[in-house]
Amino acid sequence: MMKSKIITVLLLLLVGLSALQAQSDPEATALLKKLSAKYKAYTTTTSDFTISIHEPEAKVDIVKKGKLYLKGPKFKLQIDEIISFCDGKNIWNYLPKDKQVQVSIYDKGDGSISPEKLYSLWEKDYMYRVKDKKSVGGKAYTVIELSPVTNKNASIFKIDLTMNTTTNELVSFLIYEKNGTRTTYTVNTFVANTVYSDAFFIFDPKLNKGVELIDLR
Repeated sequence: MMKSKIITVLLLLLVGLSALQAQSDPEATALLKKLSAKYKAYTTTTSDFTISIHEPEAKVDIVKKGKLYLKGPKFKLQIDEIISFCDGKNIWNYLPKDKQVQVSIYDKGDGSISPEKLYSLWEKDYMYRVKDKKSVGGKAYTVIELSPVTNKNASIFKIDLTMNTTTNELVSFLIYEKNGTRTTYTVNTFVANTVYSDAFFIFDPKLNKGVELIDLR
């Protein structure tokens, strides 16, 4: 199903490959350190984003909207009709239209969702270089190309990260897959330090009556 593919591609973006240092462009390194430092200083982040998927055999690109809430290891991720909750220990995948939710143990080590790496995934496993620079509306933008240095059999072979170097903010990712698929994630809105209770990141059956719970733990 297409919605499953969208989730899968997002997970590939958010999950690291394996720890390995590599030589990278010093200018790109300095920019990414500023980007990481800015986002790590926030207690929570909330972002609305757009996903655009171009597949070689498709005549029309697939476009989806999403929203991501982050609080340390906790997150809530919504892409159209799929909502994922994670309290850092358990993960609930909720499909409101199907009135069904699946809960399982959240294990970062098994290649599952790791959204907290969204603003730091480049810190390991990648070489990077400045690919392009441009100015739009008085703001400076830099495109940094990230290339994985391990797991050459992975489907993703390159990521173009665009950042606003005036504000040190993430603008977008363009993911290149070996099968010709190109997926762009664009941050539309971003809010920092909104107060969220820990309960916000837990699926509450009392607030969703009539939902079938499938416990896979």
